[in-house]
Amino acid sequence: MGAITPPSLSLAALTPFLFVFGAAGVGVLIEAFAPRESRHPAQVGMALIIVTGVYPQPLIDLIRPAVTATISDVGGNAHGVTPVHSASEGK
Repeated sequence: MGAITPPSLSLAALTPFLFVFGAAGVGVLIEAFAPRESRHPAQVGMALIIVTGVYPQPLIDLIRPAVTATISDVGGNAHGVTPVHSASEGK
């Protein structure tokens, strides 16, 4: 069997999802703890803030592509261990 290569992960590509899932969690907290009269305005305001924060992200990604790196790109191995080089090795 060959070595298992770790997948690359782009956090920039996941940013909109993280914003929306975070907003869903905040919406649940608003529903649980806000008084009945202020729930709707609070949730609408929060949703507008999240949408305006998430909307530009795909446009930014089109202009500036996300940089992805794997463990091996930064000098590690398949186990996530970065080798330590001594000064005598010249590295």
